[in-house]
Amino acid sequence: MADDALERMVEAALGDAFRAGYTRHARLETGTDRRLRIYNLLWIIESAANYGRIARDAPGRRQPWRRWRRPLG
Repeated sequence: MADDALERMVEAALGDAFRAGYTRHARLETGTDRRLRIYNLLWIIESAANYGRIARDAPGRRQPWRRWRRPLG
């Protein structure tokens, strides 16, 4: 248990150091926020299309209910 906590702390510290170093040396270009919103919208559309494709058959329609029933139930 203590090893897991230590591992999480080390990972968090390394992640923070990496992000800080990256931010110092690699600034984002102008317009990045707009592109990220577009990519996010495209990801949502692609996900909806994938779920639509899966939901076309009976096993596919049951799959989301099985996934959502565990965390909700």
